[in-house]
Amino acid sequence: MPKYSYHCLLFNKRLFNNFRVGGLFGAYLDNALIYLGMGLVSIFVPLYVLELTENILAVFGFFAFYHFLVTLFTFPSAFLIKKIGIDKASFLGAVSRALFLLFLILAKNNLWFLWLAFFFRGWTVPLSWMPFHYTTINIDGGDKKFGKEAGIIGLITRLSSVFGPVLGGFIITFLGFSWLYGIAIVIVFLSGIALFLDKFEAKGMKIDARQILRKIFGRMKFSGVRRGLIGASIETAVYGIAWPIFIFLIIRSYEKLGIITSAALVISIVVYYWAGWWVDKKGKGILKVGVVVNSLNLLIRPFLGSALPIFLADAAYLTGSILVWMPFRAAFYEKGMGESLDYIIMREFIIHFAGFVACLALAILFYVQASWWVIFSLGMLGLWLTTFIIKDEKSKKTAARDAIPLTNP
Repeated sequence: MPKYSYHCLLFNKRLFNNFRVGGLFGAYLDNALIYLGMGLVSIFVPLYVLELTENILAVFGFFAFYHFLVTLFTFPSAFLIKKIGIDKASFLGAVSRALFLLFLILAKNNLWFLWLAFFFRGWTVPLSWMPFHYTTINIDGGDKKFGKEAGIIGLITRLSSVFGPVLGGFIITFLGFSWLYGIAIVIVFLSGIALFLDKFEAKGMKIDARQILRKIFGRMKFSGVRRGLIGASIETAVYGIAWPIFIFLIIRSYEKLGIITSAALVISIVVYYWAGWWVDKKGKGILKVGVVVNSLNLLIRPFLGSALPIFLADAAYLTGSILVWMPFRAAFYEKGMGESLDYIIMREFIIHFAGFVACLALAILFYVQASWWVIFSLGMLGLWLTTFIIKDEKSKKTAARDAIPLTNP
């Protein structure tokens, strides 16, 4: 025991030597546990805040606050990751995620705890997802393509999430939100040890603030990535916050909301294997097909008025989303090969600053009582912006020649 005394036992990777596995096993397990735990609660969080505050604008206000904090905490988190390593940082991210859920429970007695909940969620994202994405980019399967890896991550995400919403809906109905968040706390806490189980560990990575700012604001190599990330953030705000509110206002049932979401996820899973193969073999142009399909889907949503058409629309949307997010994720990882932690810092900063602006825009639209068609049109805008991440694929050599020099990890 003495050789471990200078560190918290959970923070010492040597304890996991007998369990470590090559490849992306740790990242896959991390992804599975996070989505398993958060799948129980994610779709219900906007409704929980709405129930507590009785103010729909407060929902978007809290989510805007969270996105703003992520942008604020991204750089400090990056320097912490550099100092302690990605594995320990991921563990701290799991602790922060658990505290987010704990304070959601306490908010039932005092609304001020909502601020603390979203404060800890602001730390969770950079501490959890920067290690995850950095690990994924730096463990290549040998083909310098990420269609297969993106497909596996997406499949794990869907499989881990599939029973969460329906189970969460029944837990809320029969036991309440506190039990729901308590169960999720245990699962997400376990996700904190996942990255200790792979053979990849990075510490002391180089962080260049000037390079990061050039990647965020420059016009060269990453302009398509920037626009794509902004679009992804806008679509996520509309689908992740406004859409659950729309469903609940129509069906008024947590159980039905959970059943609709889980059933739609099940139907979409069957597309994953085929889509991953397509991305690696045929290219990422399939993203544009997904954007067209889901844009048409958003156009009809304001006219949905009962559970069955909502379920069918959501199932179709989640299936179409595979065609969007799998090639999107693969393109992001491929463009980040050989990059430093700066590339991941850029990602988190852009996504969450855009998320902050998107939440404020949604709050304004609800305040002026804009139609649901206008609100879902904002999601369409986000979808179309995602296509920029693959727009410069054919001119990759030119872009590489003209790009700003990049640092290595």
